[in-house]
Amino acid sequence: MVSTEHFNEQNGLPSTFNINVHRWNGQNIFTTNQGLFKFDKGTNTFLPHKALNSLLGKEKNIRQLVQQGDSTWCVIDDQVAYFTHQMDKVTTNPFLSLKGTLNRGMECIVPLKNTHEVLLGTTNGLFAFHPGARSQLNAEKVRTRLSRTSYTINDSVITFAIRDSINLLTFPNNVHNISFWLSAPHIRDKANIRYSYLLENKMTEWSEWQEEPFINFSFLKSGDYLIKVKAQSLSGEVAQTTQLSFTIESAWYATWPWILFWVLISVGLIIGGIRQIQVVIVREKEKTRLEELKRQELRDMERETQLVLQEKERVEADIIEKSKDLANNAVLIAKKRELLIEIQNKLNELRKNARNDYTRTGILSIVRSIEVNLNDEQQYQLFDTNLERVHQELFNELKRRHPNIANKELRICAFIKMELTNKEMASIFNISVRGVETARYRLRKKYPDIDDLIGQV
Repeated sequence: MVSTEHFNEQNGLPSTFNINVHRWNGQNIFTTNQGLFKFDKGTNTFLPHKALNSLLGKEKNIRQLVQQGDSTWCVIDDQVAYFTHQMDKVTTNPFLSLKGTLNRGMECIVPLKNTHEVLLGTTNGLFAFHPGARSQLNAEKVRTRLSRTSYTINDSVITFAIRDSINLLTFPNNVHNISFWLSAPHIRDKANIRYSYLLENKMTEWSEWQEEPFINFSFLKSGDYLIKVKAQSLSGEVAQTTQLSFTIESAWYATWPWILFWVLISVGLIIGGIRQIQVVIVREKEKTRLEELKRQELRDMERETQLVLQEKERVEADIIEKSKDLANNAVLIAKKRELLIEIQNKLNELRKNARNDYTRTGILSIVRSIEVNLNDEQQYQLFDTNLERVHQELFNELKRRHPNIANKELRICAFIKMELTNKEMASIFNISVRGVETARYRLRKKYPDIDDLIGQV
């Protein structure tokens, strides 16, 4: 020994514990709890062995790796296995009976020279195994058998044997608890036979191995099925897979005549439904058309109403404008009368103080002209005509409510609508302010609703 070098996780190992070294195909193979590794001298690191890891896996602990000819023997956890140089599969079935009997950590696999046999050391002694003998055993073509079946119908159990010539079984529709009994009479190790099954159209994978030679299906739907069964012993004997087809009949309402009947009924219902839907669609379209017509009429009415409102607003604006003008004219008339009355009063005073008859006669003539002008009814008639034109709607409503209302009362209502003061009304009517107040009081007493009418129109 020249030197010693230690390797750990930094060199590529998953752990420094539970590492075993084996010689395989001229290489040193290192087995760990996380797969098999080989050593690369160039990089001084441990690299995963892709071929062995792909075949044996990384999850299980490989504690032995012994090569004999074109076969390699190994211990995977607590189970013996071997694979050939083709490395296509790992064989474990022949050693199922030895599982759990190996000396853990000191497993013993000894190849015998000049033969293909190996010795396996267990807690129960040594066992010899020859792969060729297993091949001869398989050559006998041992078959797994479906010996009999039973099913329950109407609380009765019916059982009958399955002959080898039977390839198809038929069960009634109301059947349940279909059972099959299995056997492998040509397997020598009869005490350690195990069975597995696959029911196509129901299962996607083979069942777990079981020791009971019995299969039960509680409730299967009507249809066609294919059951496959196989058997093997713990000593490695394997029986050929056997398969059997069976059919569960459909219910009476699921048979072809009834299916055709239901199809025709369904087609009739679909056609009827389509026609009904078409009728509903036509009805809805007509309803939509009528609603659209109504909406169009409403839009037209809204437009007409809008036009009427606009025209009403224009008329009201025009009335307001004319009312303002009329109010201004009324104020001017009132001021004119006030001025004429004031001039008349002053002329009368001058006439009293005049020194000669000629002057008194001239002043009297002017006073009389003013008096004629103040009592001129023509201008008041023209004013009343314009007043009625501007406030025609108000006058019509007042006359409708109160047919006996007088013209003077109508005029007072119009002046109130025009918001003239009592003083301005007094000038127009040629009466005192007190007289206007008395006239308005009498108007309200005679017509209690007069203020509401003036405010509404």
